[in-house]
Amino acid sequence: MPSEYLALCRRPSPFSLQFEVNEDGHVAGVPPDAFFKSGAGGFCIYAVPSLELAVYKMACIGLMDSARYDLGYSGKPSSGDATRDNWKSHPFDQFHDGPINGDASTRRTLEMVIASIRE
Repeated sequence: MPSEYLALCRRPSPFSLQFEVNEDGHVAGVPPDAFFKSGAGGFCIYAVPSLELAVYKMACIGLMDSARYDLGYSGKPSSGDATRDNWKSHPFDQFHDGPINGDASTRRTLEMVIASIRE
């Protein structure tokens, strides 16, 4: 990827190419050099240069419950582990984040990833 393109992506400006940039620290606990771009359905790509970190988040917000990912798509064999096949999120209450919109989940995912590598 050309360095000139990355320079535009990682700076808050009208030309940040629709990447969200954390220079102002609005994503809690995340370095200010982090930048990310979300896509349809909650997909997101994150970059945190100071941590040498790049993450791709798959999601299916808004898709029908019957939609499933093809585990063979990556070309790697499936582990056969089906323990999370029927997983459902906690209902929203004062102790659990319930279903949240795509923007909030995009930021929250980055917060959790950063917290997990800093502990």
